[in-house]
Amino acid sequence: MRPAVDEYSSFMTNVVHEPIEIAHSWLDYVTAWSTVAAALLALAAIVYAVVEAKRNDARIRRERRLYYELSLLQRLSEIIPTEDRSNVLRRQIIGILSAFPGADLPLLRAFAHVREQEVAVARLEAITETFEAKYPKYVSTNRHQAHWNALAYPEPEGGPEWAKEVNEAIDVRLKQL
Repeated sequence: MRPAVDEYSSFMTNVVHEPIEIAHSWLDYVTAWSTVAAALLALAAIVYAVVEAKRNDARIRRERRLYYELSLLQRLSEIIPTEDRSNVLRRQIIGILSAFPGADLPLLRAFAHVREQEVAVARLEAITETFEAKYPKYVSTNRHQAHWNALAYPEPEGGPEWAKEVNEAIDVRLKQL
């Protein structure tokens, strides 16, 4: 064989038979533990990111719902003052109240017969009777018109009942933002 190959073969034969000695210094231990710590820190960061993403998703959904409800209330406050007994406007009011979640606006719901509660119906009747006693010239034989007159007529101590109800619902949602 060639001399370089022979020399390499004899060198490798001697290397293979020598025991391998692994020397660990303190730096090797620090490196290993810092790698483990970095992996745990990365896992913690991933868990934190997932939790924050879910929390932000819930916040965004709540905010979108509030903006949706505020837009319905805005539309309702624009429609009601122009209520002229036309069927189109009544259908719009009923549509908005139907789309509006929850049991807010109980007097308007009782007036429009949209998921009304017995307590609200009784309160609407009481408001109507009080209004008719105060203002006999606005008494109407049409009960629906009598309810509307009672809700729409502004009292001296405040605005119309429907406006108080809508403004209260708006204030509640604005405080939640």
